[in-house]
Amino acid sequence: MSCTENRELKSQEGMSIIEVLVSMVIVSVVLVGLGQGLVLGIRMNVESKARIANLSVAKRVMESVKSQAQFSQALFDGASSDTTFNKTFYVDSDGTEIVQANPSPLSSTTSTVPANSSYEVTVAIRDWANSAGNHLNATDSDGVAHVMVKVLTVQVTTRQSAVLSNDRAKAVARQITMSVEMVRPAV
Repeated sequence: MSCTENRELKSQEGMSIIEVLVSMVIVSVVLVGLGQGLVLGIRMNVESKARIANLSVAKRVMESVKSQAQFSQALFDGASSDTTFNKTFYVDSDGTEIVQANPSPLSSTTSTVPANSSYEVTVAIRDWANSAGNHLNATDSDGVAHVMVKVLTVQVTTRQSAVLSNDRAKAVARQITMSVEMVRPAV
């Protein structure tokens, strides 16, 4: 074999099939890991946006109810038993309450969920009490005792999960609960 023939054989040498397969396996493992990281990042981003949307709806509802309940002393005093405040209702993605065109006449406890609702909102106002169960009361000039502090609680539940599992029955509904103490307004 001459020197030129030896150079020709070496220049025609390539990678063996085993080397190609090993490199393909390594590249595949790296790409699968990157793909899973990307999917996780997207899910976390979507979940974060859903939480912010829930908080935004809860904040809007809370501020609206709080301003209505503290409008006057009479409204504040009756807020714990007033069904215009203490109720469950449905809102769209902008936080606008969805009023059903034909509510069920059967019963006030039987309600259908509007198809275009994004959130279920539950609002409750109760008298504030300390750990011993005592209320903060004040007596007015007529001798009538009034509760001075009430707790407004707003719970927002997402009706459609932003992050669905492969099994729709296992989809997780996100829920945010916010509470604030309200002081009885002055005259």
